[in-house]
Amino acid sequence: AALLSNNGNVLKSEGSYNNHLGLPLSLLRLTKKDELAVLEYGMSSPGEITALTHIAPPDIAVITNIKPAHLEFFKDIKAIALAKKEILNGMKSKGIAVLNGDDSLVREIAGKRKGKQLFFGTSEGHDISAENINNNGWKGTTFDLNYGQEKTKIFIPFFCKSSIYNFLAAAGVAYALSIPAQKIADQAKHLTSFSNRGGLVRLENNIKLIDDSYNSNPAALEMALKDLAKLPGNRKIAILGDMLELGENETEFHIQAGKKAAQLGLDLLVTIGPLSLNIAKGALASG
Repeated sequence: AALLSNNGNVLKSEGSYNNHLGLPLSLLRLTKKDELAVLEYGMSSPGEITALTHIAPPDIAVITNIKPAHLEFFKDIKAIALAKKEILNGMKSKGIAVLNGDDSLVREIAGKRKGKQLFFGTSEGHDISAENINNNGWKGTTFDLNYGQEKTKIFIPFFCKSSIYNFLAAAGVAYALSIPAQKIADQAKHLTSFSNRGGLVRLENNIKLIDDSYNSNPAALEMALKDLAKLPGNRKIAILGDMLELGENETEFHIQAGKKAAQLGLDLLVTIGPLSLNIAKGALASG
């Protein structure tokens, strides 16, 4: 929503207003001045996104990735993919799908869809892509943005790899709306993090805290740990809580997270919660 805001009035979902109650509440905030609405369609079981598309079928639908989350309610990750596909089935017939082309499951569910599709990612061959990525530590990230036939330099004030994909997804929406690349570049440098979602908090004595406490899943945690390991600093500490709704393999997911933390050479690992005790066990098992 922030990336599109210099192109008109934009309504965005507040917090996690992404279910059968939250979506209508967001829509009720629409006014005649709003030109765009950025809405979240969430799910934790099959059929939920279909119900949301009946309330508001999207003109542009975005799928950022498909990862092991909410597995407690699904047979496997392919079942999650099918549930996310519901937004493609329920969008307007002439709508545009903006999809993560680096995610094999996203490409799989998009394979048989009729209608316009735009792919984004960090590999070649996408409509929207980032190349020559340069992480400048705490200062942020720069890269070259391929934007259809245009190319421009981008700076985003974020240091997490996931932020690049989030930006590319938003840029894909901007491209679908025919917003010029330079407008995207100008707005990118002013972006800020949402509360509890990877933002930087500067404490006393030059201590830097990354607050990514809102939610997590195994893939997101692994990416966050890798980002932490690459950042400059005299001492790196990870404080990790339970990852919920992971189903019958929840113990193994936490053990593997601990092993990854140990392999990355973090200085201290603190775990909070009964499931996260397995993160500690995994880390100890890996030395």
